[in-house]
Formats: sequence, structure tokens, C-alpha cells
Amino acid sequence: MVESVKLMVADEAQLVDNHSSKRNNLKIKQLLPCLIKMYGKLLVVLGLISVVSSTDLSVCLQELAEELTEHKEQGFVSFGNSNTYQVIGNDHKQSVQAIKFAKPYGTPPTVVLSLEAIDTNKDVNMRYFLHMGVITTTSAQIILETWADSLIYSAQVRWYAFD
Repeated sequence: MVESVKLMVADEAQLVDNHSSKRNNLKIKQLLPCLIKMYGKLLVVLGLISVVSSTDLSVCLQELAEELTEHKEQGFVSFGNSNTYQVIGNDHKQSVQAIKFAKPYGTPPTVVLSLEAIDTNKDVNMRYFLHMGVITTTSAQIILETWADSLIYSAQVRWYAFD
């Protein structure tokens, strides 16, 4: 039983190791303290592992693998006519769109923006600045600015958030 459990632990750890990013690359020695903390049923003596139930160990490893998997979300926001944007000084106007993540991140994620569509007035220069505002573990702000005589009728922005 102990030999089969040792093999199962090694196989499961390799599975976790193969599906983790480089920064989460764990070796079995790093994995065992997590398992011991999560399940009091593990006993480590002279490098041999004995468990009450191999099913519990499999469940524990699966939960740990899920925690190490990168959290990714995406969505889009639409901006309306820039004549309705908030004036922020020096002939600049901005609109702020809030997004809420479906699942909280452990730390504020990286958010990447992509301008997918923009409709502007052809008779004036097109000036815009698309950027992020405040980013928290549960939400973020996407800001679209314009200035001078530029006129944006509408814009659509896709966002991507990841660990």
C-alpha cells in the first residue's frame, strides 16, 4: 500500500508540475507541507508516505492544482458620445467604465485593453487615450479620454484580466 501511494503521490505531483506555470513550478518536497497542512491524515516518516485514504490525497492534489491554475477573465465595455464625458480640465474629457470580475483575484490582476471599434467625427482630428484606472482584486476602471475638438460617437473596448 505504501509503495502504491508513493507512486500515486509522485504521479499526481508530476501532473500538477506539468500543468503549472513556471512561477508555480513545485517539486514534491514543496508540495508535501501544503498537503500536510490541508489534510491531517498524512504522515511523513523517513521519506515514506502513509495515508489513511488515497482518495483524500487525490482530492487534496486536485484542489491544490486548481488553486495554482491561472485565473483569466475577459469582457467588453462600450463608451458613448464624448459630448457627455466628464470635463477634467485643459479641454480634456473622460468617461470611466467600471468592470466587476466574476471571481475575485488573490492580488490585483494585470488588465490588457484592446480598442475593437471607434466611431468618430471625420471632420476633426481623432484624439483619444485609452487606459486603466484603479484595479482591485474584484473590479477595475477603464478610462477613455479625448481632448480639443475631437468627437467620439461611440467606442467598444475588450479587456483581458489575468494573474
